[in-house]
Amino acid sequence: MAARTFVDVNRPATAAEHRLPAFVELAAPALDGVVTIVVGLLSGMIYSRLSGLGVDITMLFGVAAMQAVIFTMIMRGWGLYETRHILSLERQLRSAIAAWFLAIATILSFVFLLKAGHDFSRGSIVMLALCGLGAVLGHRLAWRAALSRAVGAGLLRRRSASVLSLVPLTAATRQIRSLRYAGIDVARRFEIPADAENRAEFLREAVNRLREDDADEVVLVGGADQVGEIAEVLSHLRMLPIPVRFLPDGPLSSLVRQPVKGLGGYALVDLKREPLAPMERAAKRVLDIAVAASALLMAAPLLCIAMAAIKLDTPGPVLFKQNRRGFNGRTFRILKLRTMSCMEDGTGIVQARRHDPRVTRVGQWLRRTSIDELPQLWNVLRGEMSVVGPRPHAVAHDNLYDPIIENYAFRQHVKPGLTGWAQVNGHRGETPEVAMMAARVEHDIWYVNNWSFVLDLRILFLTATRLLAKTAY
Repeated sequence: MAARTFVDVNRPATAAEHRLPAFVELAAPALDGVVTIVVGLLSGMIYSRLSGLGVDITMLFGVAAMQAVIFTMIMRGWGLYETRHILSLERQLRSAIAAWFLAIATILSFVFLLKAGHDFSRGSIVMLALCGLGAVLGHRLAWRAALSRAVGAGLLRRRSASVLSLVPLTAATRQIRSLRYAGIDVARRFEIPADAENRAEFLREAVNRLREDDADEVVLVGGADQVGEIAEVLSHLRMLPIPVRFLPDGPLSSLVRQPVKGLGGYALVDLKREPLAPMERAAKRVLDIAVAASALLMAAPLLCIAMAAIKLDTPGPVLFKQNRRGFNGRTFRILKLRTMSCMEDGTGIVQARRHDPRVTRVGQWLRRTSIDELPQLWNVLRGEMSVVGPRPHAVAHDNLYDPIIENYAFRQHVKPGLTGWAQVNGHRGETPEVAMMAARVEHDIWYVNNWSFVLDLRILFLTATRLLAKTAY
């Protein structure tokens, strides 16, 4: 039994698999921030010396600090500071270039919105954009070389663990493999027998073998129905002077992954948190106001032309208003440019189809270019919608799909948006089949569960590149 159960897997990790100690995840963004601020100040001073123009040091520091914060937030949001990606040089360089210019664009957008361009030195910002990018790319080349040498010299050592599994090793392969993504090498794997008689003898032998190992810790794999067995294993492992960690199997994993608060002698587990924390809601609201206000200013002439074209094309109002459900199921009146000859807003609403005779001549152009959605920027400023979020459906469609699509109402955990994760992934336009709406809802739920500020910026970028896609009509 021992020969079959005690499995040695002590093999060195390859360069592709090698993960670094967790402190690297903290050091990398800190170094990026320091490099950005230092280069921002130096490049501004150099520009001042070459141009003969005075530059405000406080302004230089402020711009460099903003660039550092936004850049590191984007890189962290993309997962580039995770230790498994630190040594991936190609990905680091490619992503750093994209994140750097996205951060610069964000700063310039705020400068434009606040009409503060006269307070900023354009030359200094250009110098920061160019010199700073070179610095962060060079920084990555340097840390790649330094970390590779440290790994090769054995200065950075991965933690090792011996795994004891109360479930069959074949069933626990996925969980055990996940340890590598946490920076842990598996030294041995022990499958604990299910029957109590053999288990006690097995655990005594396992403890003897663990004493001989050089492992840093023991990882115990078990399920929710094995509480008694877990306690028995722990009673044997307490004599070892190394930490023992629990890796839950099955449904228990999703439960213990939630935040836990101490409550006297009990534990209080957050089974469901609010979709966005207060600071996250504040950040999203700032983005909404900045984008909506600037977009409305820039689109005002286009809106006037579109409204005049609607008035000349067909009789009727210029704006179309319809009840939609927003955050927490609250009803609001959504604004759109009128593109159809009818104004449906009742219990029986028919979705627009390709070559729909109800769509006017001007309406076809407005829908194809999504210009008809621009008045919803006002809904965003009013706080009824967000720039990014699940698209709001007509109340009649909510009533239709809510009973037949699981978690349909989960979309309303955040404000509805002008664009969303479903839309940039091709789920736009008519949904004649329930499966098509279910796919859209699945993407909306993923967005709610995985929201980040960087994800919103990514969706806005993808929306801009796909605005002329002919999937809406």
